[in-house]
Amino acid sequence: MNYTPTVVVNDRIYRDNHPNLFGLIGIYEFSGYLQCPDWVIQPESNYLARLDTSAGEIEIELFAGTAPLAVNSFIFLAQNGWYDGIYFHRVLPGFVAQAGDPSGLGVLGPGYTFVNETDNDLSFDRKGLFAMANAGVDTNGSQFFITLAPAANLDGGYTIFGQVTDKSLAMLDEIALRDPQTAVGFEDATIIHRIEIIKN
Repeated sequence: MNYTPTVVVNDRIYRDNHPNLFGLIGIYEFSGYLQCPDWVIQPESNYLARLDTSAGEIEIELFAGTAPLAVNSFIFLAQNGWYDGIYFHRVLPGFVAQAGDPSGLGVLGPGYTFVNETDNDLSFDRKGLFAMANAGVDTNGSQFFITLAPAANLDGGYTIFGQVTDKSLAMLDEIALRDPQTAVGFEDATIIHRIEIIKN
């Protein structure tokens, strides 16, 4: 008889042979939140995020006026250490570099979700756009991605909430490629040491 490894975390069922089912539980015990954070930003202010990574520093201009929910959540999580020590777990050439899940499995979020912010003129028309990853409409949490090339097929489905600055665009080519479907472990993955938020 065959059995499927299964674990329930925060009322969500995870099936399949995850590399570390108990790790999923540990992540939620350590850093899960019960609701969206209170406001920590001023939408009329300008914010920069500096990602200190093993590949180098990546600077991102955040669009607080266009996507205040996404920027507020990202800054809240960054200031509380959520992203410290995590990996870019999904990096596909000519497409995206994705991070934001402390387990590295690409299945976890912070314990809350918020709606898409796509009612604007932004489109995935260039390299370096900073956007929320999601599992469907209005399921944004902590995972984000950076486009490595234009990706018009993503238009309308994902919240764009920032842009990598010109001086950091070349650094995106240094993020280690990693296909989560075939990768074993994280030895060669690019790690985010910490994220510094700068308000101007």
